[in-house]
Amino acid sequence: RRNNLVLVFNGEIYNYKDLKDKLLAKGYKFFSKSDSEVILIGYMEWGEDVVNKLNGMFSFCIYDLEMQFVFGARDRLGVKPFYYSWND
Repeated sequence: RRNNLVLVFNGEIYNYKDLKDKLLAKGYKFFSKSDSEVILIGYMEWGEDVVNKLNGMFSFCIYDLEMQFVFGARDRLGVKPFYYSWND
């Protein structure tokens, strides 16, 4: 969880180190060495366009507690499937 954002992630981001370097150059701070934190901070910087910057096999969902907004995505080939259910 970071800045009212919650992430559920399955997969691996192959280019996370390159993305992390770009985000560090913009002044973001990291608390881990994980690719999942790069997704979250990347979303903070680039919004939904973060998906176009990710190279890997992944499926994730970000929930913005403040905006009550859900954003989900998966890799282009669907290696990591994305399942969801919408209930009342």
